[in-house]
Amino acid sequence: MLAAFLLVRSVAQTSPATVLESVRASALAYSSKLPDFICTQVTRRDVWNANDNGLFGTGISGRGPLGAAPIPATGTGREIVEQVTYFDQKENYQVLAIDGKQVTGISHLQLQGAITAGEFGTALHDIFDPASGTTFTEGRMIKLHGRPAWTFGFRVPKEHGNIVLLRNPDRETVVAYSGEIFVDAASLGVLRVHSVLDLPRGLPLQHAETTVDYKPVAIAGRTYNLPWHSDVRLQDLSHNYINTIEFRHYHEFVAETKILGGSSVH
Repeated sequence: MLAAFLLVRSVAQTSPATVLESVRASALAYSSKLPDFICTQVTRRDVWNANDNGLFGTGISGRGPLGAAPIPATGTGREIVEQVTYFDQKENYQVLAIDGKQVTGISHLQLQGAITAGEFGTALHDIFDPASGTTFTEGRMIKLHGRPAWTFGFRVPKEHGNIVLLRNPDRETVVAYSGEIFVDAASLGVLRVHSVLDLPRGLPLQHAETTVDYKPVAIAGRTYNLPWHSDVRLQDLSHNYINTIEFRHYHEFVAETKILGGSSVH
């Protein structure tokens, strides 16, 4: 009982500013401390008519379109399986299968439909990088996944915002974004990042938001805080799009070395 009391008291006495600075330091060093690893990324993509707005929940508490029949995502792939290699602090995606059929020669950016990247460190770094000019709101205590957690609102200005790539016709724009970051009160590890893009008028894309959930994952005998689930919700004039992403089977990546005639080849 005494240990439990002391834990609660310690969490309650931690100031929001102290929590935020601890998370900032961890976020800025996050990518450099991650090991080289491989995981499997499984993306489930669904599309609904835009007039079914009542079925399209937004925000972290939003509910998916339960009980609704999605429009067949012809040509876009309903389920995509990719191998993600994180090596030398960079992500590399290899598409393995689309709708249960093995494929080769298709890159991540060549996929049709809504796609995202940057869950492994880039997103956290960009929010907390002093050069980004991010502003934060005062932290408050809530419960997430049944555990006490701090939540902070944030906003990243356009000059350091997210890149949005649009097709047909191809164009690129940079937009501001805002959202909330959720931090475990005991470990000060990031539990969730929820972001909403500040899209300008005139774009075919009218709404875009992403939620990434993190949890401790063991790789090569050590534990790291890594994404395990992501939810992407987009809306244009005619359709609502929901990508549900799972990250599975994390394991260490070891580059193969072969000795050929006295020289090593990696």
